Amino acid sequence: MDYNNIPIEKFRFASEERRTGDKKFDTKPVSYAKDVFLRFCKNKSSVVAACIILFLLLFSLLVPIFCTTTYSENLKDTNYLRFVKLLPKCDLFKDSGFWDGCYDITVSKAEYLNMRAIEEETGVKVITKVYKADYIDTSSTSKTTFYDLRVDSYYKNGMTFLNLTKEEFENIQKWQNETGIQVLYPAVDETKIKNNSKKTDPNIWFVTDDKGNSGLDASGSYQN
Repeated sequence: MDYNNIPIEKFRFASEERRTGDKKFDTKPVSYAKDVFLRFCKNKSSVVAACIILFLLLFSLLVPIFCTTTYSENLKDTNYLRFVKLLPKCDLFKDSGFWDGCYDITVSKAEYLNMRAIEEETGVKVITKVYKADYIDTSSTSKTTFYDLRVDSYYKNGMTFLNLTKEEFENIQKWQNETGIQVLYPAVDETKIKNNSKKTDPNIWFVTDDKGNSGLDASGSYQN
C-alpha cells in the first residue's frame, strides 16, 4: 500500500470514546495490602479456612488459661510434669519415626534394666529400638555400660502412686474387666527393699539392689 497517497475516503473521524490516554480514576486508589485483602474476602473457601485456623489458635491459647485442673494449678506436682511432656502419638505413624510418641535417649545400665523390668511386668514395649551399648571405663577395675535407645514416652512414664476412693477403685476395676486392659497394679512392699531411704519406684515389682534398681539373677532373669 502506498502510505503517501491514501485516499481520503479511507479516513474516519474517531469518536471520543475510542480516544486513548490517561484518565482519572472514578474510584479511590487502594494499597496493595488492601487489594489483597479484598481479593481474599471474595474467596469463600479461603475465608472459611482462615476462620478454622483462627479458632484453633484461640482454642490452644485460651483453654489452658481458663480451664485449669488440680495438676496444672500445682506445677510442682510430679504427675503433671511427667505427662505434660508426652510426644504426639498416632498409630498411623508408628513405623515412620515421627508422631510415634518415641524419642532417642542414652541411659545407664541400671535405667535400661528398669525399663526392661516394666516390659517384663506389664507386657508393654517401652524400648522400641536399641541402637548400641557403649562400654566406658570409669576406673581400672570396672566398666560402665550406656545404652543408646529409642523409647516410648508414654510407656516410659510407667506407673504412679494414686490415692483412690472405694468408688473410684471399683469403677476402674469394672472398666478393666470390660476392656481387658489392666491399669491397676499392686503397690510394692517396701519392707522387701534393701534400702528404704529412697522412695519406692512404683514401676519395679522385682528384687532390687540397695539403690532401688532392679537387677538380674545368675541366669539373667528378674527376681520376683
